Amino acid sequence: MSRKTGASLGSKTFRDHPKAVLRRAFPHPAIGSASSYSHFIEMRRVIDSAIMKATMEPQVQVSVYVDNKPGALAEIVAALAARGINILALSLAEGIDHGYVRLLVDRPKEAVRVLSDTRHLFFTRDVLVARLPHQPGALASLLARWGAAGVNVEYAYSGIADGAAIVAAKVDRPEAAVAAAADLVG
Repeated sequence: MSRKTGASLGSKTFRDHPKAVLRRAFPHPAIGSASSYSHFIEMRRVIDSAIMKATMEPQVQVSVYVDNKPGALAEIVAALAARGINILALSLAEGIDHGYVRLLVDRPKEAVRVLSDTRHLFFTRDVLVARLPHQPGALASLLARWGAAGVNVEYAYSGIADGAAIVAAKVDRPEAAVAAAADLVG
């Protein structure tokens, strides 16, 4: 392979990759112009989020029963933080004397160990996790595909990680949900 074409990405070269093409179209502005630089940074952010490929995969959600009292939620998240576990998305539901928090974390097995060690009552469940571009219409597009395929969303919650929208969803037909969004996340 010639040095001019760069590294190979299948049958295409790096120079043909969409990011490379768009970055050549929007080169770095001249040094010294603050407004040009801020415009450049914004254009790069838009380009990077538009090219980001959406993904969807099953992941373990950890649901923890929480006493309905001040500091109870802080105790749970502090225990996870002390072990270096990052919370990607969180949902808190209320009850009469207690509620429960649904957590999507970067290391669910370790989170289960922490919660066991701290004697919290919890359970785990598989949910679909979609990683979408953080831009208007991305979630609407996913949900429209699921609706057209007859997939019911029982509950969902979201978060942001690495510039992407993270959506955790419990659906009645996970296989159908993945198939319905294959062109979006493929």
